[in-house]
Amino acid sequence: MITGMLWSTVLAIHLLCMAYWVGGGLSVWRSDLVTDRSLLGVHNLSLRFQLYSRYYRTLWHVMPLSAISGVALLCNMGATPSPIYHIMMLCWVLMTGLFLWAYFSPLRELKRALRMQPKSLVRIRNITLLMAFIGIVATCAGAFRELI
Repeated sequence: MITGMLWSTVLAIHLLCMAYWVGGGLSVWRSDLVTDRSLLGVHNLSLRFQLYSRYYRTLWHVMPLSAISGVALLCNMGATPSPIYHIMMLCWVLMTGLFLWAYFSPLRELKRALRMQPKSLVRIRNITLLMAFIGIVATCAGAFRELI
């Protein structure tokens, strides 16, 4: 009984991590679009920068936790996972690569810049949308894993 509760908890942690990663990415992307159209000037760039920096700072905690819980769930399955799990792992690797690229390239440029450039924020927005799309693909693969 305790092992069932343990693996249910690990699965819940994994699902919460991925819900934040994908849902938070879509939420930040949508908020950025609204902010871009409604505010003008320095306040616009500052608010958009804070929006992305807070989301990406939280992803530093979500990313390893989702990896640990995902690998733990995979180890619990045994030696014969279906190809769907490999697709989900590939999506995680791609999302992690995009996250690291966005964090260390355009977001770091914005932190060091004397004047923020809107082009960097557009790059971060596009990377975040791509990350969320890959997460949706992984979620759909996980939802349909029983069919294959």
